[in-house]
Amino acid sequence: MLCVCVCVCVSLPDRPFMLSSRMSYAQMGTFSLAAAPYSLKLLWSPIVDCLYSERMGRRKTWIVPIQVRVQQYTQIGIRE
Repeated sequence: MLCVCVCVCVSLPDRPFMLSSRMSYAQMGTFSLAAAPYSLKLLWSPIVDCLYSERMGRRKTWIVPIQVRVQQYTQIGIRE
């Protein structure tokens, strides 16, 4: 329950900014999509914590693939 409260409180500070800055609904939706991975953290974090490689360790098992994926998306973005 505490985790849910913390997640909700973390996402609240951006709401007044969006309302006072005269952003369109499309811009607000795009801005809110940036917080989606943090909102879903309660769902995917137990899976990430359970599945890891002994050879790489707990943290590197998910950090290395994420960094590779970010690099791939950056390269795709540069080409377009």
